[in-house]
Amino acid sequence: MKLRQSGFVAVVMILFVFFCLPVVRGNEGPTSKEDRNAVVKQMEEELNALDKKIAELKEKGSETKGEIKAEFKEQMIVLQKKRETAGKKWQAMKEAGENGWHKVRSDANSAVRDLKSFYNSVVDHLKIH
Repeated sequence: MKLRQSGFVAVVMILFVFFCLPVVRGNEGPTSKEDRNAVVKQMEEELNALDKKIAELKEKGSETKGEIKAEFKEQMIVLQKKRETAGKKWQAMKEAGENGWHKVRSDANSAVRDLKSFYNSVVDHLKIH
């Protein structure tokens, strides 16, 4: 009897893998070309908004003096490097084919999150608003 039960469980698991798992795994993101293009455009808009914030930060930071100014310059160099990295990852995502889409998208999302996080830490640390 136990052998039949384990056989039944195996069949149920196989059916789950083939029929249900693709639905569960559907959170990987867009797969059609149009959906991918929408994600690329959304990230481009996000990067453009961050560019505006960074430009405003540079303007406000130019008014700083002494040690804070030197620290601000260092932070801006790091911020610019993070922006360049995010831009390269975005470009790679834009050019990615179906096979590499999810990996490249994940890398681009990570780079943008890192850029946002560092931007916020610079603003908070230097008390520039």
